[in-house]
Amino acid sequence: MPSSPASGNGVYALALGAMAQGRWAGELASGSLACPVALRVGAVMNRVCAVGLLTAFGCSSRPHGPTDVQRPFVVNTIPKSGSSDVDPSLATLTVEFSEAMMPGSWSWVQESALTYPETSGDPVYTSATTIELPVRLDANKTYTVLINSEPRFLNFRDSSGNPAVPFVLTFTTGAN
Repeated sequence: MPSSPASGNGVYALALGAMAQGRWAGELASGSLACPVALRVGAVMNRVCAVGLLTAFGCSSRPHGPTDVQRPFVVNTIPKSGSSDVDPSLATLTVEFSEAMMPGSWSWVQESALTYPETSGDPVYTSATTIELPVRLDANKTYTVLINSEPRFLNFRDSSGNPAVPFVLTFTTGAN
C-alpha cells in the first residue's frame, strides 16, 4: 500500500491517487478488500473522512468476512432417496438443504415424464432450509426427481447465490 511520511512525526498518509485512479477503487467498489484502513493526516486521525470515503466505495469501517462460495447440498429428503414401499398417499416431497436458500428459487427437474410425479401446487419454502413440493402419487410406481441438474437447471440457490449441488431423489411407492 503506497504511503508517504507526513510532517516528519512518524504518521503516514495513504496515497489516495492509487485509490482514485485504479486498482484500490475497483477492489473497494466490489467489496473484495476488507477495508481495514483509516486515513491519517498529520498527527490527527481523520476517521470521519476515511469512513465516509470507504462507505462511498461500498465498505464499512469493520473488516468483511470471507465471501460465501460454498455450494449448498441436500441433507435430507422425505421420502428418503432409494426408499421403496413409500405410502402413495404422501402429499408432499420435502427437501432440506445444508444452508439457507434463496426464497422463490428452485429447479425441480424431470428426468422423464413417465417417472416425474404429478404436482398439485407450487413449491413452498417451509423454513429457510426446507422446501416442499405438493404431489399426487400412484401406487406401485418408481419416481425420479432431480434437484438441480447441470449445466442448465441450477435455480436451487443459497442466499448468497451459489447453486446447490445436483441431487437425484428416486423412490418407489407401495400398494394402496
